[in-house]
Amino acid sequence: MKLTTLGACAGAAALSAVVLVPPAQAAPTRDVDHAMVDCSRSSMLHVTLERERNRFEVDFEIYSAPRERWTVTIAQGGRTLHTVAKTANREGELDAWRYVPARSGAIEVSARSASGETCRASVRG
Repeated sequence: MKLTTLGACAGAAALSAVVLVPPAQAAPTRDVDHAMVDCSRSSMLHVTLERERNRFEVDFEIYSAPRERWTVTIAQGGRTLHTVAKTANREGELDAWRYVPARSGAIEVSARSASGETCRASVRG
């Protein structure tokens, strides 16, 4: 009889521990797709698409000449979602991100440097 009572107490303790556990937090971001492409000259464009709840985060990195100015456009379905102009740092790296609605279909990232170099990458959500 004591074993049954002890077993019931252990089971109740385990059940109460489960009840006391806080609810699960929001799911962390996760990579959905990525692309790394060579540009028209010597630069490279790396794009990562991550899902965050009901939207996508588009991360893009450009590796180019130091302090080179770039204009980056993010589009989906022929519609421009964001355009941003940034300058690469002293090491020739440019990092940025933008949120876009989580819709199915390709997300196109195109970049053009002040010197005329172009890059294009496509990722899918």
